[in-house]
Amino acid sequence: MILVDSTRRGKRFPDALLKTVPLWCAVINCTMERLKVVKYNTDYRTFFPLIPPSEAEQICRLLPVWTERLLTSSYPLDNLVNPLTKPLKPIFVSPPSALPNAEQDTYNDCYPIFCTSASRFVHAGEGGLVGDREGGWSYVQGSGDDHEAWADGLTAKLWWEHKDLLLQTDREDLQHVIRGLVLEDSRMVEKAKRFDVEQTKISILLGGSPSPSKRPDERPSVFIGPKVVNATEFGDAAIQVLLPSSFNERMKNFFDAFLPQILDFFTSNHDRGLNIVVLQDEFLDFAIAAALALLVRFYDDKRQFSVPDDSHRIMDKTVIRSRLQWLISSSEGQLNPCRAVLNKTNVYFMSKPRMNHH
Repeated sequence: MILVDSTRRGKRFPDALLKTVPLWCAVINCTMERLKVVKYNTDYRTFFPLIPPSEAEQICRLLPVWTERLLTSSYPLDNLVNPLTKPLKPIFVSPPSALPNAEQDTYNDCYPIFCTSASRFVHAGEGGLVGDREGGWSYVQGSGDDHEAWADGLTAKLWWEHKDLLLQTDREDLQHVIRGLVLEDSRMVEKAKRFDVEQTKISILLGGSPSPSKRPDERPSVFIGPKVVNATEFGDAAIQVLLPSSFNERMKNFFDAFLPQILDFFTSNHDRGLNIVVLQDEFLDFAIAAALALLVRFYDDKRQFSVPDDSHRIMDKTVIRSRLQWLISSSEGQLNPCRAVLNKTNVYFMSKPRMNHH
């Protein structure tokens, strides 16, 4: 597996490749040792060669704790470890790296995870540029990060589908071509991508048409997005969550006004289930927050629906984390909200005024 990321000026690797990926490699290896009763005899400090030894030591001391959390989580671990017959091993690659010869037995004893930094290292005192201009472009380390700010909606999928066209397009015409491709792609998404939360009656639908004639089933619906949907066409079987363009305003409106409505709506319709329909990709985090809130509020640890009794139900991060794991495992990792939305969901359920909402 090859993982590619970039980083800011003055660093060779981003922390995600330097710490997070090696940490997960180590935790998965430890989990395999426990489940498969094998021993890899790995000094996991070697997984962190580019950070201070004291920090690597601290990480390794916590590996048993994180391994136990994974073992006691709601993730289907058999699907994770059964296909693996060897341990994972991070290999660090950057522009000046020299890789070993690609002989067949080079990585016979492990699955190599290539942590690849695309950033050419620039010392902080160099002003962020390498040379003057190469191929007509100035190089600024890390400027490729946060592609949402500069890619005009171009996704990796669209890039690979149209890379020949994009590479042949003159620079002055590139933005126009990209916007055309993005618009065409948005029109093609007529059928929603659907995620069913296993053993519940809750689904998230991304994209598709809000028209009653194109409903995937007879479940009530919650529409989330910036568009005005004629919810009256659905009778009493739909509500609309109309969110503003500002992210901070979306957060306030959703958690203060709309989430209580969604919880009440599900209370009246839980026997029929619920489709949470996202009208644009950028609003997916709030659909995940709605589904997470419903799972926390109405489903016990065995995924059985139960009318909430706040005087007996304990709401803490452990419960919220386990319900989030249901969403992640039901979607192969695609339903994972941003940190700000997850933190706000934690606050919503762990603050006493919210506990007595119903």
